[in-house]
Amino acid sequence: MAKGEAEKERERENLDAPALDRAVICAACRHPITTPDQRLEIEGAHTHRLTNPSGLTFTLRCFAEAPGLRPLGPRESFFTWFAGHTWQLVLCGRCDAHLGWRFEGASVFHGLITDRIAE
Repeated sequence: MAKGEAEKERERENLDAPALDRAVICAACRHPITTPDQRLEIEGAHTHRLTNPSGLTFTLRCFAEAPGLRPLGPRESFFTWFAGHTWQLVLCGRCDAHLGWRFEGASVFHGLITDRIAE
């Protein structure tokens, strides 16, 4: 394949993948998770510091779409951090690191653990 053809092929392969220089990525394996334009404010803030029933505290950043994640387990309503929303664990689609939760209710969004993602 000529150099020009190889470059065109790489461009076609990357059309659907967010560019790493503008992606929110898994801190463990650098897999693209979402993009900064998917940031959301939920209950008036993009970032939330929350504690679960076991006493573990997480700082989450909220995003709408996050195609680089995969859900794990059933949706739960027990001890939801956001009223009217169920939650489900989400993992990195490449390395299976726990990156946060998917929340579903009147809206659908993802709360990603800040120290497990990078930009």
